Amino acid sequence: MLSHWTLRLGAFAALALSPLSAIDSMGIPNGNFEGKKGLKAYSKSKAGVQIEAGEVGKFLSLAGGAWVEIPVKVAPALEVEGMQPELWYGRLTMDLSEGPDPGLRWAITLHLGKSKEAFHSWKCKASDAKDGRVALDLSAKKMQRLAGETVRLRVQVKGKNDRHLRVEELAFERFHPAPTLKLQGKPNGKNGPDLLASGALGFYGITEHNCHAFPVVQVLDDSPAAKADLQVGDLIIGIGGQPLGASSLKPGDDWFENSHEARLGRAVMAAVDSGKKKVELTVMRNGKRRKILIRHLHERAHSDTLHRGPLDGELRKDLISWVVDNQQKNGG
Repeated sequence: MLSHWTLRLGAFAALALSPLSAIDSMGIPNGNFEGKKGLKAYSKSKAGVQIEAGEVGKFLSLAGGAWVEIPVKVAPALEVEGMQPELWYGRLTMDLSEGPDPGLRWAITLHLGKSKEAFHSWKCKASDAKDGRVALDLSAKKMQRLAGETVRLRVQVKGKNDRHLRVEELAFERFHPAPTLKLQGKPNGKNGPDLLASGALGFYGITEHNCHAFPVVQVLDDSPAAKADLQVGDLIIGIGGQPLGASSLKPGDDWFENSHEARLGRAVMAAVDSGKKKVELTVMRNGKRRKILIRHLHERAHSDTLHRGPLDGELRKDLISWVVDNQQKNGG
């Protein structure tokens, strides 16, 4: 299975998902930094490791010389028909609450079991943050070694304690360079994986609950996506110039607000409403970040149509309420 780990300052809990899940949402509870239970930390001063309130939620603040460490149980290797199991690679992302001091340096290390020696390490600096996010890759070979193991994830800030690293979220996920529709493992109504379809752009993806990116699994022939050179295996990490947040596949209003499919749909409609002909996607391909502009197939709606009229808000609330009330257990 793919592994999604979110920095939760509490006891570790693995969430059981479908065996064909695109991502194993196995996280550490308390992702909004509401407490410190289960967190191992070190600092030269009491203020070196703090949970602070931000504009949206809480964040972890680490001063120079301080570190935190979290144990994480990695899911076993995932085998899917037609996909080589040894090719799954890892992607670690760190969302920052604000731009770090230009001179700030920090390290992220993975330790196997009780070993003091790092299994893998990344050296980070302020300029590594793109749109508030630092993204780091782990090779398929090393991901194979971690499958089924318990690792300790450590974040350590270098330098003096007058510089602080402020982290909103830390996540680790696993993706495949050649995904297929076999990853889809459920009807709508449970927490993934879902087939994401974009008729306006001409491609399909697989999206998962709590995931911060989604892979392209099919590009339709002669579609706008094909003409823009979107490819199977491209990992979509941003839409409209903004990094993707954690996707929600819970039925109801949360899906309409936070699913990756809904975010893509809003980006298309925003382009339509503003008269723009293209939608911008940020993708990772072969370890390189690139922007792809795809021409959508929609025409601008008339201003007096119902979905753009004064009843828009009420109609939307009624629609969501009906979906929630009538959702069946089998997803129908």
